[in-house]
Amino acid sequence: MSNSMGVRLAWALGLAGLIPFIAGALAVCMPSLGLAQAGGAATFCNYAACILSFLSGVRWGADGRRTERADGGVLALSVLPALVAWIATLTGPFTGYRWTFVILIAAFAIQGAWDMRSAALPDWMGRLRALLTLGALGSLMAALIAT
Repeated sequence: MSNSMGVRLAWALGLAGLIPFIAGALAVCMPSLGLAQAGGAATFCNYAACILSFLSGVRWGADGRRTERADGGVLALSVLPALVAWIATLTGPFTGYRWTFVILIAAFAIQGAWDMRSAALPDWMGRLRALLTLGALGSLMAALIAT
């Protein structure tokens, strides 16, 4: 697969990954669509947590490939989004999903800013991450407002 084809595929997969964010926001904002609001919120938060975990892996892999010696600080920081996402999913059943959405919004904003400014990631990925972060944040904020 040529590099440009791989980049196009990454964009297509990334944009497709926004579909569950939009569907999750709709499920929370419009429970009449068939999902109970709490069930929609839990499902949406779990998906967002999976994506944050994926982004943790992307950062881990990018730093490990960048040089012969990976930066231990970056590797340690790269696991935080996955841990924060996991903690966020634990808060919902006990405190309601408002705090879960707040935590996920903060984590996506920080992860997105880090990725967009990273020298370890190619330029095209920074632009893709900017768009995907905006889509994720918009969906999570809509769900927060609705809860």
